[in-house]
Amino acid sequence: MKLHFVLPVLLLSLVFGGWRLMPASGEISVPRQNLSAFTAKHWAGVFATVAGLPLAQRIGLWADLAAVDAAYVGDPLGEGPGAAPDSDPLNDFAHVDCVTYVEQVYALALSTDYTQFPDTLRRIRYTDGQIDYRWRNHYTVSDWLPANAWFIRDVTDEVGAGVTRTMTKTIARGKFFGDKGLQQYTDIPDEEMTTDYIPRDQIEKVLPKLKTGDMVIFVIETPGIIAGHVGLIRNPGVVSVQHASLTDKKVIISPLADYLKSVKRFTGIKVARPSMP
Repeated sequence: MKLHFVLPVLLLSLVFGGWRLMPASGEISVPRQNLSAFTAKHWAGVFATVAGLPLAQRIGLWADLAAVDAAYVGDPLGEGPGAAPDSDPLNDFAHVDCVTYVEQVYALALSTDYTQFPDTLRRIRYTDGQIDYRWRNHYTVSDWLPANAWFIRDVTDEVGAGVTRTMTKTIARGKFFGDKGLQQYTDIPDEEMTTDYIPRDQIEKVLPKLKTGDMVIFVIETPGIIAGHVGLIRNPGVVSVQHASLTDKKVIISPLADYLKSVKRFTGIKVARPSMP
């Protein structure tokens, strides 16, 4: 992946081991290192640089910064020390999976400074911002998208007009929580979830409609699960997906059409588009 991109009013480039951010008003340098090592000065400088930029540009910049030295680890975030059944930290820039990478990038792009980031991330990850495993948005399509309607909307039908198909899955939340040892929630009734998606063989037709910062959801045929993977749309000359890769164990950028065709378990995609709340 190329660690630089050009924006109308901002250039992010890798020089002398660090990032150089050049807005119209001046130049700010930050080290090329994982965000977990950023100082208060680094955070303040980047947030000041991106202030006033369109959301898509902020998402692109944070997506590149958050990718640096971020290792893929499945399910790296939880409800914090002592929490059950998941005591992983509430945020972690050094370890990401496909979902937490997207969530943390969106939280950074939607925040005005670093002090706002934890609250924004909590609002994205949990229904009504309640830090509890029960209220974490576990299912991307049936939980995460509805809970985050305050900043993102499903545009699959708009992007895939004329080519979409429909799938229906049974979401067994009671069983899901029971398997995690939370027997108090096993009586949650199953939910029938129907959603539209763009088939893999139609992807070339919709590429021109995709925008930087869109969330792409790769749908699968596995019973009880709609989303098999997620990432962010980027366009470094070709429409691509930036995502935390289980195979590569890091964040990579892959041409979207090629990637979709190469992973046989992906039936197609859904698309969600963020906007400022």
